[in-house]
Amino acid sequence: MDLDEDYRLTVLEHGEPSPVISGGEEDLTNLVLRLAVSQMIADRSGQPLSLLVLDEIFGSLDDVRRAHVLALLHALEGRFPQVVLITHIEGVREAVDRVLHVRFDEATGAAVVEEERAALALDGGGDADVAA
Repeated sequence: MDLDEDYRLTVLEHGEPSPVISGGEEDLTNLVLRLAVSQMIADRSGQPLSLLVLDEIFGSLDDVRRAHVLALLHALEGRFPQVVLITHIEGVREAVDRVLHVRFDEATGAAVVEEERAALALDGGGDADVAA
């Protein structure tokens, strides 16, 4: 990828700009830009960012790309100790430490939050606070 002075991302294939990119590639470039800008803000402020919130970043990613993004987020735990993922994709829960389900209770008219420990945390894998 290439980022110009106006923060426009270009996907490169073999060093040449790709004329067409998929929805998944577009989502990945947007995620990379968000992460880069977040890190730049932290660096310029002199304060590390302790929380990263990502909303619905997996929508157009296939299973392989989704797994790569989740691995990337775990690798960034030194930069972002807490990562909150908001998603409707059930397959993400196996790769995070904690899962919070938010549902609407029609009987009470209120939102209900239920916590579920994910498999990664239960089997001792991973120390990052990544929640979905």
